[in-house]
Amino acid sequence: MRVVRVEEATAGARVAKDILDLKGTLLFRAGTELTPAVIQILQTRSITHLFLEDVAGAAPAPLPAGMRPEEIDGEMHRLFADVGGHPIMKALRDSATRYFHSRVK
Repeated sequence: MRVVRVEEATAGARVAKDILDLKGTLLFRAGTELTPAVIQILQTRSITHLFLEDVAGAAPAPLPAGMRPEEIDGEMHRLFADVGGHPIMKALRDSATRYFHSRVK
């Protein structure tokens, strides 16, 4: 499972977790295949990020060799630039940052 920004999502990918709007209304169930229409609905309902299923057999992208901690911080802030004050997305960003820092030797 991976988190992506809605504008970076592509048709054909499958949603890994149920998608709820800001009021808690279910928009799409896990397993829904993304189509251009689904992506448009997500954008109009102010959904900024979503969890997608990993492609079978795909390995997670490795960190670039020699990446420094400050580069990890910068990349995480870039990837999560649109989270605003959303506490769950901030927690996800912080968790991902800690994970990648633990992978740097």
